[in-house]
Amino acid sequence: MTTGKTTNPPSPGKYKPMSPDLYPPTPIVGVGVLVEREGAILLARRGAEPKAGHWSLPGGHVELGEPVREAARRELAEECHVDVEVMDVLDVCDLIIRDEQERVRYHYVLIDFLGKYLGGTARSDSDVLEVAWVPIGQLANYHLTDAVRTVVDKGLALLGAGPNHSPSCRACPDR
Repeated sequence: MTTGKTTNPPSPGKYKPMSPDLYPPTPIVGVGVLVEREGAILLARRGAEPKAGHWSLPGGHVELGEPVREAARRELAEECHVDVEVMDVLDVCDLIIRDEQERVRYHYVLIDFLGKYLGGTARSDSDVLEVAWVPIGQLANYHLTDAVRTVVDKGLALLGAGPNHSPSCRACPDR
């Protein structure tokens, strides 16, 4: 495995300043997946608002009629070209962003899962600017939000806190 970033060349309209999710009539359900491989976590740099340009866990919207675990697997395949087995729920949280008049600008209900890496070569696609397998010891360099860091910490605890997994690690092959 090679650690580091892979980047798609920017194309017109790739960095979207506005989102169709702006001022939604109801909350929007989203999914994210924490994938660990050989002591590194898969991160994606967002290409769309909210938080465009920030590093986060890869994921995206749940489509109408789509089960959340299928959405999580689909989003990783579309955004990062990585195949995962979607496992435990790590966290469920709200992302609510208000404008200057206190109106709800964005409201997401986010379901974050632990994912077991099955295959694929990580590369950015869809609305992701970059993807990176980030060594656990270098996560601080990616300025993750507190919410993302909380999910990462929960996942790493479940995995046995890093590259030297415990025998009970459910995301490791042959265990």
